[in-house]
Order: sequence, then C-alpha cells, then structure tokens
Amino acid sequence: MPYLGKSPQHGNYSKIDDFSGDFDGSDATHAIASNSIAITPVRPEALIISMNGVIQEPVTDYTVSGTNITFTTAPASTDSFFGVVMGEQLAIGTPSDATVTSAKLSGDLTLPGKLTAAGDTAASDNASIGYTAAEGLILTGQGSSNDITIKNDADAVVAKVLTGTTNFELAANLVLASGQGIDFAATSDVTGISSELLDDYEEGLFVTTVTCTSSGSYTLNSAYDSLAYTKVGRVVHIQGGIVITGESSPSGTLKLGLPFTIVSLGDLGDRTESPFLLHLHGDGGIERAYLDFVEGRTYAEMANMQDNGVAEAITEARVDTAFTFYVNFSYIAA
Repeated sequence: MPYLGKSPQHGNYSKIDDFSGDFDGSDATHAIASNSIAITPVRPEALIISMNGVIQEPVTDYTVSGTNITFTTAPASTDSFFGVVMGEQLAIGTPSDATVTSAKLSGDLTLPGKLTAAGDTAASDNASIGYTAAEGLILTGQGSSNDITIKNDADAVVAKVLTGTTNFELAANLVLASGQGIDFAATSDVTGISSELLDDYEEGLFVTTVTCTSSGSYTLNSAYDSLAYTKVGRVVHIQGGIVITGESSPSGTLKLGLPFTIVSLGDLGDRTESPFLLHLHGDGGIERAYLDFVEGRTYAEMANMQDNGVAEAITEARVDTAFTFYVNFSYIAA
C-alpha cells in the first residue's frame, strides 16, 4: 500500500565480509567490515548473523563493541558464517543540499578534510572565518577584552587583538628565525641605501683585553675587566671602565679588544675616532687620548692628538704599569 506523503527512508543494508577464515576454535572476537570498510554497529540487534546455517541470537550468542563482534563460543575452524548489517537505526539517508542548519549540530565538529571559507565577514560577527579575493582569509571576532585571542596547546595566550582596536599584542617575545629580521624597505628614501633589514639585537657584558701591536699585554683586574655593549643591527655601542693592574712585556701601541670586527665600507665610511679618558696613567703629555678604528680589525688602537694637531701612538712608554681608563663609543660591525 503506498504512503500518504513522503515515504520513509531505509537504512543501508550491507553484507558483512566473510571472516570465517580466521576461525580457530579459540579466538572469539573478530573485526566487522563490508567491502573492506570497517563497520560500527550501534547494537547487536543491528546484525543478522548465521553460523552453519543457524541464525544466532543477539546478546546471547554474540555481542558487539566498536567495530568488533565477540561470540559467546569461539567458532571452530570448520564453522561457516554469513552476516548482514541492517544499517544505522533511524537512518535518514543523504540530506538535500542546504538543508542542515547549525541548530542540528552538537559538540565539537571534526572534519575529514579542510574547511573552506567562501563569504565575507561583518563588523557584528561574534566569531567568524571568512574569505574575499582581495583580503584572503579573514578571522573576525568580538569580545569584551579581546576581539581575537590566539592560544597554544597549554591554553596559554600567545597573541591577541585588543577589543575595538587594531593593536596586535604578543604575550611573549617575537622570535625570528636565524638570519631573518624586520625589513623596513618600504621607508627607503636615501640614495645608495643597501639594506633596511634589522636582523640583530643583543646586549650584555664582554671581557675585553689590552695588548700591544708588537708584543706583550696588560693584566686586568678581574672585577673590572668587562665593558657593557649593545648591538642594534650592525651598530655597536660600548661603554664602561677597566682597571689595569699589571703588565707582561708590553711593546708597541696599546690596543683595546672589541666584541665584533670593524666593518669595511670604503670612502672612509668605516673609519672613526672616539675620545676616551685615561686615569692615573703617569704621563702628563697626553692631551687628547682617542681610539682609532680601522676596517677589518677586532681592536681599536690608542692614540693621542697633540696640541699642534699631530697624532701620535700611545705606547707602553706613555703609561704606568697600573692605570684606569673609561670609554663611551660606537662603531659599525662587519
């Protein structure tokens, strides 16, 4: 007799793959599949199982768990088998296009593939993922403190967009990969500029040395042998004071060790002199002491500019065995 209105849909009835080849008289549990695709019966009554031509009683003769069936008595190797799965209870078949609403969904949504956004988002969206050809993927949110919050696997905040602003706030440091930096190329307005990549920043103390151009060195007080440095890109700034307490056969112009090699630029772009203060050095003839920086070196030589404008080297003969000096200078590193 035909139905009035739309006829009910039926479940998907499928024959179970024959697994009697695995029967050995001891293994009671076997995997259920149809056409090699695993099946998960909702309950034992969803199966019709025949052993040696005898229909088995659900629950009494077998049970199901996940994709497995477990017989009360392990089938013998000579037993024959066939089975049918009667599909999902209350199966609705395949829904028509554009008929499933968000109200029909519950819990977490796990997708077998990617989620593709096809529409734009709006200012009133509480939380939305959208897409436009011009803007690409759009993530829109609206919260009382943050419009967008990004968290890690430990549920800790990594970054956030503050509500009602365009500010992007990091909860920790921005870590750049080795050799990478922040590129300011969009601001270039100087002829001949070669790079606008800020790719380094560091700061701290480094233990310096005082040696001579010919041979020998000076001993530094271990409590006052370090200078502070800050390196931004290739610009290195150094400041501080060191105390000399002794010498070891010094001969030649005194040299102050640097933490980074001096750059080679050409056109005297790499040359610089920087004044420094000698204290208790024992030579009243040093009028204006300065450090001389030469390309490719890892040190700066000490010199003196006389009152007549003639430069001279500061050698071991111009200082005592013990003395102190203070520096405050910058240079460009290679």
